[in-house]
Amino acid sequence: MGFIRSVPLMGIVLIVYNMINLGYFGARGAVWKTRQLESTLPSGELIGLNFSEIFIAIALIALIIELTKAATASTSAMTEQTFSTISFVGFLVQFLVDPYAATPTFFILLMISLIDVLAGAILLVKIARRDLLFGQ
Repeated sequence: MGFIRSVPLMGIVLIVYNMINLGYFGARGAVWKTRQLESTLPSGELIGLNFSEIFIAIALIALIIELTKAATASTSAMTEQTFSTISFVGFLVQFLVDPYAATPTFFILLMISLIDVLAGAILLVKIARRDLLFGQ
């Protein structure tokens, strides 16, 4: 269970993004612009979400879960932070090198991954400081 808890969700987001771009779920990259959800708001306006917007929302949910995991003091916190950093480096390298990753959607996912790494590091330091103060 500890290893599964250490797996970074943003790494899974990166893998799924690449699977979509490689054509595992249809034409290569064409799925991003397809409208997946349409609804009429109480104001009468029609709202439509593309797959890329839904994917960003899923990544934000993954970020919340990652931050919740980082906020708990555990022995695997350093491992989780290392995996999150590796995941961010994967996002960054792919953004800089892969032409299919040069999209606004991927840039937002890159920023979400950066927030995950920075917030995880800040929480790790705060928890360590609190534990040191509590031990005195």
